[in-house]
Amino acid sequence: MVIADIPSATFPVGEKLQPESDRDRDHRPVFSRKLPLWYQIAQIIRAEIAGRQFAPGSRIPAETKLAAQYGISVMTMRQALELLEQDGLLVRERGRGTFVSQTVRSRKELKLIGSLDTVIAQQAADHIALLEQRLMRVPPLLAPLFGDGNEVCLVRRVRYEGGEPVSYVLNYIVPEYGNRMRKDALRRDPVLRILRDRLGAKIGLVKMSVEARTANADVAQLLGIDTLSPILFFSAATSDQTQRIIDVAHIYYRADRFKFIVDLEVE
Repeated sequence: MVIADIPSATFPVGEKLQPESDRDRDHRPVFSRKLPLWYQIAQIIRAEIAGRQFAPGSRIPAETKLAAQYGISVMTMRQALELLEQDGLLVRERGRGTFVSQTVRSRKELKLIGSLDTVIAQQAADHIALLEQRLMRVPPLLAPLFGDGNEVCLVRRVRYEGGEPVSYVLNYIVPEYGNRMRKDALRRDPVLRILRDRLGAKIGLVKMSVEARTANADVAQLLGIDTLSPILFFSAATSDQTQRIIDVAHIYYRADRFKFIVDLEVE
């Protein structure tokens, strides 16, 4: 089945990618009209706490700053924070601010070992829609991974199986590789295959993690599911043989269309 590409903001091969604009940096999530706004905001912040974007014991930004960030009223933000406080995720301290609870539960990790070809095969799809390819500043949360680099090439895509979207993929790639990736290759191959087989990157390590999350409105719309539906969030940091990270992938899988199977041999 041939599926038309979603309108994209891609650039011809050889054309320099333009840095992100002020409008891009001010991107805000698209909210569902079916759920209270304060509840959706609370779920977004809950996911950020679970993903350690706000570490236990850290102070979160003031209500006014958070409200401006999401483009909502201070009253709505206050309702969202009150829910998280009631759930024991946040603690308010008079005169000091609001902090992430020290008792937030940590995740247990399961470490698996596999081959690069296994990862590449897992990321294959019937069809890949290229949404965007552009140069941008390194997101603050990824800055520790990219070291002295201050720019990455962002590639956003949606993968389809049987005519339905199954995963939404964001790759943050160092410009020396990201700027050389052709659109036709991005519509066909996983980024790891392009890096290794087309651009000659010497891949040394791919560090991956998988966790359960709920879909925000943006992800839900792209995957054709309801807001706050369960999803699998896959993160992978790819390093070259000098241990320099050259790509970070964030992948959101529909939980109803994907599963991981692990085989363990016991001697």
